[in-house]
Amino acid sequence: MVEPSIRFLIICILVCFWTAPQAFSQTADYAKEDYVIEQLKVDVAFSSDGTGEEEQSARIKIQSEAAIKAFGILSFPYNSAFERLEIRGISVTKANGTVINTPASEAQDTAAEAARFAPS
Repeated sequence: MVEPSIRFLIICILVCFWTAPQAFSQTADYAKEDYVIEQLKVDVAFSSDGTGEEEQSARIKIQSEAAIKAFGILSFPYNSAFERLEIRGISVTKANGTVINTPASEAQDTAAEAARFAPS
């Protein structure tokens, strides 16, 4: 007998393959969206000593003033007690091809909203 979790996984895979040809056959129109995530990549590596590293990268096409405001300040939550955050680079490529790099010195390390209001 197949375990319930495996049965659920098999059903999910069948549903995905069954609906996938229909979903990909239509051309998507994202012109009316505020922004479009063109690429989102997360790489995670674990070492034998118990440490690990996660690297995230994204390419987001901004298409409205609302998206400019939403992505104007980026937030990367992490637990400073046992994690270290390193921002390797943030750049903006304008429509005319001009690239603007944000210096690492512009980063601000602030406490999370919940931590600021937590009782001490």
